[in-house]
Amino acid sequence: PSSTTLTHEGIINENYYKLKQRETKLISNFEMSHASIKNPITQKREYFLGILCKSKYDGVGIREPIDIGIVLDISGSMDSCMNTKGETRLDISKKSLITFINNLDEKDSISIRAFNNKSINITSFTNAKKFLEKEGNIDIINKLTSNGGTDIYQGLNAVYQDLKKNEKKSNKHRRIILITDMEYFHDQEFIDLCKEMSDNNIYLTILGISESFNTNLTELISKMKGCNYYII
Repeated sequence: PSSTTLTHEGIINENYYKLKQRETKLISNFEMSHASIKNPITQKREYFLGILCKSKYDGVGIREPIDIGIVLDISGSMDSCMNTKGETRLDISKKSLITFINNLDEKDSISIRAFNNKSINITSFTNAKKFLEKEGNIDIINKLTSNGGTDIYQGLNAVYQDLKKNEKKSNKHRRIILITDMEYFHDQEFIDLCKEMSDNNIYLTILGISESFNTNLTELISKMKGCNYYII
């Protein structure tokens, strides 16, 4: 990625703070810690303050059920090889998607859309476990192939509409996960959609699969409320 776009992604992971004893009684408890380190480039000492939120539920794995819209890029650029095994960006994305669904809980629901120039419906909202159990569903994902151009707006908007339709039936937390190489020349319509989703408490996580990932666009989106940005 361009060095000019690396302003805040991953900053939290650059620093760590020693924890005292584990919280066992309180649902929410704060702990402060501090650290200092000499900058290897400037040789000046830098100081950090950690404010930690600890809970008796940490590590237990308790969370509320969630509605998740998943948007999978199957455009032609996803056919590029990524490793010595001959796996493409799409191969890795499909395996990651199936593993992710396998790790969801019984009360979680999913909607899956693939996209290139257009949106392709894999499943409208359904229980994640039931989707896995239904014969042939995993084959549908595994048989997806790379072709066509890239129009993220089409896939993202389709899943967003699914989430809005399902809102009356569900009061769960809602999130969208976008799996893409982000080789996409966006327009204002796409940016406006991301802002609208955020304003409606539907938050976006982008999983970028590619060394040529469009960091400039993602940097812009990741500053919106509730959005996450990871480079794999």
